[in-house]
Amino acid sequence: MLSMSRKQLADIIAAIFIFLFVYTAMSKLMGFDAIKIRAGFLPALQPYAVFIGVAVPVTELLTVLLLVMKRTRLCGLVVSLVLMGVFTGYIGWMLWLGVALPCTCGGVISRLTWPQHLWLNVGFMLLGIVGIWCYGAGVKSVKI
Repeated sequence: MLSMSRKQLADIIAAIFIFLFVYTAMSKLMGFDAIKIRAGFLPALQPYAVFIGVAVPVTELLTVLLLVMKRTRLCGLVVSLVLMGVFTGYIGWMLWLGVALPCTCGGVISRLTWPQHLWLNVGFMLLGIVGIWCYGAGVKSVKI
């Protein structure tokens, strides 16, 4: 059985979030025009399409900076959980409205259905909770 400290597990979870946010932010920035158009499809978001198209990937990259630095890693995990909560809420809203808009995440993730995306995000939220708990709990060992 593999034994590691809770902090090591939190660091692995932080690395997973770093990969996720770098990947999705770069995908969004490379497909910026498509994101503006997709965000504009929903009348409630249309006035904010450009802002959303810039703010989301920038926020993801700022979160990566928090996760990379050891002094701010716990804050980065909290921000990651909040971001995933916001994204999950948006997906839930799409499902509730019954709107069949394409995902603005970019890359492979954009090929998921809304329900698949919802479950993926819930999984990342659970990872965020575990990461925060592990990081806040100190260096006690956990068995995996």
